[in-house]
Amino acid sequence: MQNSAIPQFLVYGASVQYSMPYLKSEIHDHQLPDFINHLIPIVETQLSTPVANNFGNSSVTISTINPGLIWAGTYLQVGLEAVVPVNRESGTGVGVIGQLHLYLDDVFPSTIGQPLLGGTGAPLRESSTSEGEGSCAPLPRLQLLYSYPW
Repeated sequence: MQNSAIPQFLVYGASVQYSMPYLKSEIHDHQLPDFINHLIPIVETQLSTPVANNFGNSSVTISTINPGLIWAGTYLQVGLEAVVPVNRESGTGVGVIGQLHLYLDDVFPSTIGQPLLGGTGAPLRESSTSEGEGSCAPLPRLQLLYSYPW
């Protein structure tokens, strides 16, 4: 197996999302229930195309389309998506993928939410420059994914 070629793939994807929190805060407040105002409808696609060393294997692009919903709260984000294969090479059954994303800096602001180097103040959210432009500081996140193909 030392001389066998390893197949090479081009992996790419896209995501379309609409933020209901953005709709409420920046466009128009439609007086929707609070649960709905925290939702983010999402449709993702993931594709994989063989590009080299694919001897004897199918050269068909495999892909899934993943429609779902994300609920974003103050301390966590929960998501659920269906995983729908596009062609036979991608699979024959529909699966599901779930997400639990904990905002560790908000859950533990006095420990994990503190800067690692230099500074003991509260975690940075947004800083302003003299020109009025804002820049966001990176904050720690924990993301757990679980996928179950049906």
